[in-house]
Amino acid sequence: MHQARASSERTGGMVHAGRCVCTSFMMFHVACSREPPPLSDPRREMTPIEKVMSRVEMTPECWLWTGARNHYGYGIINIQKKIHRVAYEHFLGPIPEALVIDHLCRVRHCVNPEHLEAVTFRENVLRGDSGPARNARKTHCDKGHPLTGDNLTIIEVGGRRSRRCRACVAEYMRLYWLARRTHANGSTSPGGGGGRDRAR
Repeated sequence: MHQARASSERTGGMVHAGRCVCTSFMMFHVACSREPPPLSDPRREMTPIEKVMSRVEMTPECWLWTGARNHYGYGIINIQKKIHRVAYEHFLGPIPEALVIDHLCRVRHCVNPEHLEAVTFRENVLRGDSGPARNARKTHCDKGHPLTGDNLTIIEVGGRRSRRCRACVAEYMRLYWLARRTHANGSTSPGGGGGRDRAR
């Protein structure tokens, strides 16, 4: 057992005698089928960008990372480091403070430097396909009224500014007060009579 542990330290957690000691959990496994990596493995000396490019599939448009990705679809290395940020810093230079990297190709695991651009977080969101991004690109409301000039009003809800169509707001308020008056007059009951009429 001690011999196996000593051998595992020299070979990165693997031993040749059909056994291994898992360096992550320190559990003793029997009949391990994996071979120990050679001590002269060139991958041990790779720089971050060399590690990235060794796992990139070149296509006519994108350079696609074939390694691990997070749940958002971005390529990752060393758990938290995003692949496209490594590529940007290597090919284009340091990422300016307070800026994020936008994929112009909209392919999140692409590392082609020609497809990467440093932008503000707000610009990155507005370029996307989220609800706020789609609304920000609208020039007309859902009823076809232009969101410009006197027909446009800006309201603030919860500290966030939002555009509103004046024509739609006016129509909504008209229908709202009409429903209130109708309900107060009791004309919503069957036959058009109010509740007091039925009770008589």
